[in-house]
Amino acid sequence: MLLKTRFYLPPLRPQCVPRPHLVQRLQQSAGGQLVLVCAPAGYGKTTLISQWLHSHPQSFCWLTLDQSLSSPPLFWSHLITALREIEPSVGEEALALLEEGEPDLQSVVVSLLNDLDQLSVGSSAGQALTVVLDDAHELQDEELLQQLGLFLDHLPAALRVVMTSRSEPPLSLARRRVNNQLLELGVSELEFGEDEIQTFFRETMSLGLDGDAISRLTYKSEGWPAGLQLLALSLQRHPDQNVSDEQPGTSGKEAKAGGRGSRPLNRDVADYLLQEVFAIQSPELQRFLTLTALPRRFCVALANALAEADDSQAQLQTVDRLNLFLVPLDNHGTWFRYHDLFRQFLLQHFSQLPPAEQRKIRFRAGQWLEQAGYLEEAMEQAVALDDWPWIVELLQQLPLGEKDMVRLQRWINSLSPERQQQLPEPLQKLIEGKPVSVDESDAGDDLRPTELQEPQVEPLTQREQQVMHWLGEGLSNKQIADRLNISINTLKVHIRNLYGKMGVENRTQALLKVRSGNP
Repeated sequence: MLLKTRFYLPPLRPQCVPRPHLVQRLQQSAGGQLVLVCAPAGYGKTTLISQWLHSHPQSFCWLTLDQSLSSPPLFWSHLITALREIEPSVGEEALALLEEGEPDLQSVVVSLLNDLDQLSVGSSAGQALTVVLDDAHELQDEELLQQLGLFLDHLPAALRVVMTSRSEPPLSLARRRVNNQLLELGVSELEFGEDEIQTFFRETMSLGLDGDAISRLTYKSEGWPAGLQLLALSLQRHPDQNVSDEQPGTSGKEAKAGGRGSRPLNRDVADYLLQEVFAIQSPELQRFLTLTALPRRFCVALANALAEADDSQAQLQTVDRLNLFLVPLDNHGTWFRYHDLFRQFLLQHFSQLPPAEQRKIRFRAGQWLEQAGYLEEAMEQAVALDDWPWIVELLQQLPLGEKDMVRLQRWINSLSPERQQQLPEPLQKLIEGKPVSVDESDAGDDLRPTELQEPQVEPLTQREQQVMHWLGEGLSNKQIADRLNISINTLKVHIRNLYGKMGVENRTQALLKVRSGNP
């Protein structure tokens, strides 16, 4: 017996935030196309499709998926049943084939396609039937995905397929993009803009927040609809609470300082992330997420150092495939960060590790960052460890040029007065406001710590400058690694980083850019 509620279009919630620009994008899709709405949990995928179908009447069927429908015979019987609700003439032969003891499922798909093709006669693409497969990420069976790929390869003009999914399904999407068979909506389209957030808080949730409060929530939530919904419910329960007390993530200052001193994540948001995102991952992936959330950004080499492993590339690919709130920071797939709400959630899990283990992981992170030349980010770990000798060592390595004083002063101000008194003399002068001499010979070794921004607009670290110098001298990778006393793999990480920062693809392009005076 089939569960009828799987076939129901979800009702449109009262005062739903209208998204006419996205509805218009969906309305421009045509028969023969796959429409993929793909984003992590809580981005309003199902709500958007429901809004489209309610606002633009059309012939459609709806099928909500779960893991039980990963069985190919069950999936096709449900899909055919859904189609027959709007076109009773289709699927009769396919259903009869499914009732056989060991049905030939490819024949089932072909039979269904032939029936659907008959509907194309006399109909235009604009009048196509719409089939919605909600929560398509639940389909994991490889045989079923191959059959679904066959179905999409021969999709008739009488039918468009709409999928909502938390991860990209393995359905030859690259080929479908080239063939103009794919319309995609992702995180960048689904996240709420400030105007939509204002409409949501003031009209949907009836919260009279001022513009500054809405701007803060926009920044903290990064436009994540579910996070905003949960925060709004919290504010409704506690209307006297200041918005600044709601900590969906960290403030801008705290984010750049590694989240030091940030308050706990809103409980509703944390519970949602636990139940809908974190708990359903494997223990290995949970640990990878927890460790890589410690630095405010990470690459594969840093992730390997954190876990003392060599499989981080594969783990990262899994995180990316599952759409687990991963934000790329360059076009080369080198540096990443997590959505700030998700990172704060993961940091709470990190804080539950045994204290001795936390210290070991922080030390490994700080060591790697220092050796790679990211001194300010290494400083975050040293401060968290309260490792005073290491803090002083890092402060002494930070540049003392005039343009770097604000950053250096911020770190010094974060220390207690007692610690400040123990600083070396040049740093004491900085505290007292006295001029500090700068060795001009060091001007070329500007080891400027990075901000949370696109690496291609970020200056090269000292190590990367050294690598770039030896590349310019024509040395091979092995010769450069020997000169710098580092491994070939570490050198490759540095080369990948500087290519990403410079916006180039190879050594020749990098050298041409340097020689043109536009690094």
